Amino acid sequence: LHYFATSATAIALGLIYAHTAMDTWGIQNRLGALFFILLYLALLSLSSLPLWREERAVFLRERASGAYSTFPYFLTVVFFDIVPLRILPPCLFTLIAYPVIGLQSLSWKGPACFSLVLILANIASTSLSMMIGAASPSTAVANVAASITALVQLLFAGFLLSKADRSLVFHSKVE
Repeated sequence: LHYFATSATAIALGLIYAHTAMDTWGIQNRLGALFFILLYLALLSLSSLPLWREERAVFLRERASGAYSTFPYFLTVVFFDIVPLRILPPCLFTLIAYPVIGLQSLSWKGPACFSLVLILANIASTSLSMMIGAASPSTAVANVAASITALVQLLFAGFLLSKADRSLVFHSKVE
């Protein structure tokens, strides 16, 4: 499902931004596309919220019986969530959307750097979602907390609210 949703979203985004001009408006449109991609990956990472909660009873029973310890279980769960769901979809997104949106560079370094940034942002967002999911008393509370956290992060990311406007919110000028 992650691969299908990522492919469909990348194709749709590519169709929307396919013929973006190489002027100031085009740059602004591409920045909007980059913001949307990061927003999409942040929302996709919310699928990791119930990861620890759903398997908690099974893990406690198997650990008590001596089947395995905590560290190998943690590594296995993280590895099998991170690699197929957090690394491959951003690479797929890069392969489809990067050249169509007009983010082309003359070498392989541009798409590689773009993909690396998407992967790191996705892993960071997923790690935060996993932490919220593990610390929350229920999946419903985890969904609300993670959604609010994602919205606050996106608000202060710099695309919706500029740095100058943020300083007006948090620092009052006394004259």
